[in-house]
Amino acid sequence: MTATAAARAAPAKATAPATPPAPAPAPAPGAAARAAAATRPPPGSDALAPVPAALAATLRLTKVMSGLRRPVLVTAAPGEPGRLYVVEQAGAIRVFEGGVVRKERFLDLIGKVSTSNEQGLLGLAFHPRYADNRKLYVHYTDRAGDTRIVEYRANSARTQVEPASARELLAVDQPYANHNGGHLAFGPDGKLYTGLGDGGSAGDPKGSGQSRRTFLGKLLRLDVDGVGAGSVGAGSAGSVGAGGKGGVGAGSAGGAGGKGRPAAELVHWGLRNPWRFAFDSQTGDLFIGDVGQSRWESVHVVGGGDPRSHNFGWNIAEGNHCYNARTCDRRGLTPPIAEYSHDEGCSITGGVVYRGKALPELAGAYFYADYCTSLLRSFRFTRDPGDTAAGSGQRTGWARDHWDWRAALDRRAVLSQISSFGTDSDGELYLVSLTGTVWKLERQPAQTGN
Repeated sequence: MTATAAARAAPAKATAPATPPAPAPAPAPGAAARAAAATRPPPGSDALAPVPAALAATLRLTKVMSGLRRPVLVTAAPGEPGRLYVVEQAGAIRVFEGGVVRKERFLDLIGKVSTSNEQGLLGLAFHPRYADNRKLYVHYTDRAGDTRIVEYRANSARTQVEPASARELLAVDQPYANHNGGHLAFGPDGKLYTGLGDGGSAGDPKGSGQSRRTFLGKLLRLDVDGVGAGSVGAGSAGSVGAGGKGGVGAGSAGGAGGKGRPAAELVHWGLRNPWRFAFDSQTGDLFIGDVGQSRWESVHVVGGGDPRSHNFGWNIAEGNHCYNARTCDRRGLTPPIAEYSHDEGCSITGGVVYRGKALPELAGAYFYADYCTSLLRSFRFTRDPGDTAAGSGQRTGWARDHWDWRAALDRRAVLSQISSFGTDSDGELYLVSLTGTVWKLERQPAQTGN
């Protein structure tokens, strides 16, 4: 969501690795040159362009829901065609089915979540085997403003969540009320991923983005089906240690949350406020929308199967640019695939890759937007086969078919405060507005003659 607008979210307060990993061995002499020579950009350009007119004329946004209370997410559960779940920031999850939003709440955490601008109930993900085990996961900020990720189980009819089934997986102290991240998604590896912002305020005053001793400013993953056999420092039973809010106490080696809780693994770092990330269901590519500070909004992409841990640069860099300095050392930092300046927006909303069946001409297009200006764009990602060195600091690929959809889909400028994207069980794409409306991207009805 926005750094100054709506959205934020993790008890077992887990811990980050106490020390950074050992540096990767240097590549053999000439390896970089050979990789560069083997790399060839795909045809085309990454320059922003209008949607081709022939395509634009065939598509539209259709309002499918309205009157919601600050919705921040729409998603579907495995094995439930025709049903969508809507997350409301105030703490409720609603069910949309048969063209109607049910009055009864699927989950009610109202009164248990904090309600500052970027806080609340922020994320929801269903277990890949939800149809069998009925497990789901939520990411919210509690009344104290701290992050919590909790597992629940739905009742046998899957009409409501059983409150007594709650199992807390992760809790992270938040030093400020903003930059909470909050998204949840299962990756191709079957693990649960989540993103946390740098802890808030402005400019990363705690240095969280570049610190390996905190979960703030990171993308994490948890093996929710694992045993959770790890442990933290003596006496801390799953809580963040003596390092203070958002920090990791000395001696807390490992990332486990304590008895019965899965270890939290640090996957990528150098993020300011990842507001929505998504995996391409076909390629496994990971797309992250990272909210900028004062000048640049970014989309980072990591190719599916890439085993490296990427440093996206915050707060050394903001996007492709040095942050708050004329020069900086950006060696080893992974630059974004796409970015835009604050002349065009102020807070990116990361989206999803279209893999539905109704609009095959959009296959592989990643959509993203801006919360402040409602710009709406998409691009296709082509991975760079030469980007293989650990900590290479080079781009991971290229953006192509980089299209501006605003004129094609929002001619009357009705879109505002785009807080999220989502997909249904068929992979069709939805846009969510914090004002209470949900839109679906679909084909224009065929024109018939008289």
